[in-house]
Amino acid sequence: MSNTARLRILGIDVYYDGYRALSNVEFEACPGELIALLGPNGSGKTTFLKTIARVLKPRKGVIYIDSRKADELNDNEYAKIIGFLPPSDTSAIIRVPIKVVEVVAIGRKPHVTWSLTKADLEKIWSAMRIARVDVFAFRDVNELSSGERQRVMLARVLAQEPEVLLLDEPVSHLDPRYQVFMLKLIRSLTKDRKLVTIASLHDINLALRFSDKVILMKNGRVFAMGTPEEVITAENISEVYGVKAVVIRNPHPVVLIEDVIEDEPP
Repeated sequence: MSNTARLRILGIDVYYDGYRALSNVEFEACPGELIALLGPNGSGKTTFLKTIARVLKPRKGVIYIDSRKADELNDNEYAKIIGFLPPSDTSAIIRVPIKVVEVVAIGRKPHVTWSLTKADLEKIWSAMRIARVDVFAFRDVNELSSGERQRVMLARVLAQEPEVLLLDEPVSHLDPRYQVFMLKLIRSLTKDRKLVTIASLHDINLALRFSDKVILMKNGRVFAMGTPEEVITAENISEVYGVKAVVIRNPHPVVLIEDVIEDEPP
């Protein structure tokens, strides 16, 4: 794994049954960057991530991994580069009994030609230790809490050894302790492994604390993009979320939501 992938999105449009869910989305991300994807429900965050993950096909525009177009890579090549963690309410739906270690082992599929090697097993256990799920490696994943399952799915993606991490609401079902643990872990992995990481979040304060860049979305478009301090302003929050907010920047930036703007829905 080269760990040098640069991600570029140029003029992406995505449609659902004639409805344009993403409109002219463009951005660029470099190795080592953790990018928070913010916006209200229905703003296009999940569609954005699914399009990069090739779950959805854009009607217009190009995705580049370094100098190569995404559609020039075969599925196995793409799976070695792109790791996608869907929301926990999707990733947790497993209909058959399966142990945690077996779920995490699925992440090695792009690298395995016949059977798991000793090196593959070491990477699987390393991923479980990193996500702190090795202690219940042989339990049925369906017996775990939603937060524990989310950490299992993160371990699966880490076992894949991607260069680009796409995380859709990675902390949505975690308690405050594990929200901070997960985002500290994701940030550390992003820096140490020189990953491009894009994580959709609902908590604006977590984005302020952990991200290098923020993409703020509204109605399928990029409303604002830049550093957390540039993007997360009271004016932008009001315009995008339809709420009154105060951003306190001393000593550390914190967003306080004060009220709903009743006559100006987002």
